[in-house]
Amino acid sequence: MTDNEIVVIDGVPATSLERTVVDVALGARNFAQALTAFDCALAREADVEAIG
Repeated sequence: MTDNEIVVIDGVPATSLERTVVDVALGARNFAQALTAFDCALAREADVEAIG
């Protein structure tokens, strides 16, 4: 994991939205679940360049 994949939320380190959505999609059972995760991340203005 790189430094740009870690954010601090209320003083607690967490993975970035972009890193989290990729992890969730990789663990999805099917394409529809993965697509839903990406759709939600994009709705929250995820950085597309950081995902790819």
